[in-house]
Amino acid sequence: MKNEVLVIVFPSIFSKNKVSFLISNIKKVLKIQNQKFRKIRKEDDVIIVEADDPVFASSAINTLFGIKGVAIAKRVNNNFESIVNGVSKAAADIFLKGERFLLQIEGYAKGFTTKDIELVATSSLIEKTAEMGIKPGTSKKYDRKKLALHCWEKINYNLINNLYRK
Repeated sequence: MKNEVLVIVFPSIFSKNKVSFLISNIKKVLKIQNQKFRKIRKEDDVIIVEADDPVFASSAINTLFGIKGVAIAKRVNNNFESIVNGVSKAAADIFLKGERFLLQIEGYAKGFTTKDIELVATSSLIEKTAEMGIKPGTSKKYDRKKLALHCWEKINYNLINNLYRK
C-alpha cells in the first residue's frame, strides 16, 4: 500500500442520511476554490477525499454545513506493527519541545484491541521524543496536539492534523 495522504470528512448527525448531497457539495466547493482532487468516496461512516493539496482542501471542505469535522490522514495497512509505526512516525514530526500529547484510538481492530495500539504507540512516542521533553498528557490536561487513529475493518487512517472535534 502506498503512502497516501487523504482528507477524512466526518458528516454531522444532520447530514448522515444526505451523504450523496454532501459529496456533491464537497466537489463543488473544491472546484470553486480551484483545488484538484482525484477521487471522493464514502467509506463506512466517513467521506474520503484524495486531494492534491490536503491542507487547502481540508480548510475549504470545513466551511460546509453538515460537517462535524475534517482531518488530514495517512493511510496504513491494517496490521499492528504498521499502525504503531505509522502513528509514531507521523506524530514525532509534529511536536514542539516540552509539549504534552494525547493519543486516542477509536474504531475496530482485527486481532487486537484499540487499547493495545494506544498503549504501544504512546510508549513508542515517549521513547522517540524523550530528548525533546515531550510527555503524554491526560484527557483533561494536554497541549494542542491531540492525535487520533480511526480503525476500520480493512484500512486504518492515522489522523495527522486532527481538526476533528467531538
